[in-house]
Amino acid sequence: MWGPEGPLGAAWHQREEWQGLPWVLRLLYPTLPWEVSVWASALKRKQGAEVPVPWNLGIHPMRGNLMVVMGSPGVGKSLFALNWCLGIQEPSLLLSLDTDMATQAVRACSILAGVPQERVTKQADAWAQYLDRKNLLCRMYDLNMDTKDLNDLVLAEMEYWGAVPALVVVDNVSNVVTEMGYEAYRSAFLGLQKVARIRGTAVVALHHVKRDSSSGALSLHSGQYSGEQEAEIVLGLWRTGTSLRVGVLKNRNGPSDPTGQLSIPLTLSHSTLRLSISQEEGSYGRQGV
Repeated sequence: MWGPEGPLGAAWHQREEWQGLPWVLRLLYPTLPWEVSVWASALKRKQGAEVPVPWNLGIHPMRGNLMVVMGSPGVGKSLFALNWCLGIQEPSLLLSLDTDMATQAVRACSILAGVPQERVTKQADAWAQYLDRKNLLCRMYDLNMDTKDLNDLVLAEMEYWGAVPALVVVDNVSNVVTEMGYEAYRSAFLGLQKVARIRGTAVVALHHVKRDSSSGALSLHSGQYSGEQEAEIVLGLWRTGTSLRVGVLKNRNGPSDPTGQLSIPLTLSHSTLRLSISQEEGSYGRQGV
């Protein structure tokens, strides 16, 4: 009775996209309770699989995780996120609400080709063709949306790639907050956490905070919420000279220090916008792979 040759064989074959699930779950998937459906589809999406990081930061983010990257405005959060998306060989989604697409395209060309931004700007048409030929795994949008819209966009990207994006970057979280205030921010972070867990992707939320010039401590602006409770990993960014320091403030899968004493310096090339652990320009990309 049960199985591909039984009377319900047609239903069996209709669920072939769930190959790899236990056969009972695969057969009954359309009628399962919502919570069980989420759990079952997570097996197909490899939820919990590690997401690559282009630098050795001592973190091991996984699909289904929410990460928060904190820093003061202009410190380099957007560049950090763009380098991350371009530095991994897996589909990623960059929701760039703070930076227009023309600027992001110039930055992407500079990072990928290792050429100065000025050169890209002067030959915009040629570099646009370069990006088309690269067929980027990173897809960028400058749409303003709430977390429900983001969930729908991730679904659309799943259809486009035939796979769940490994990384979804929201730049920044204030743009998915429908109204200001502590509870609104907390609701936004809960929504982002839900997107990560239901869709089996790693969500990175960039967050504007203040940094005290004397103590170096990161602190929230009035009425904000940090998202640290919902996040598995929290990173803090600040500048020291030509370096962008990455502090591991929270890390459920490894060492961390909420005071920011555990930090890794990344060298920023101001001409190509590449971020690397060492001074060597050629060090950009996945390390240790």
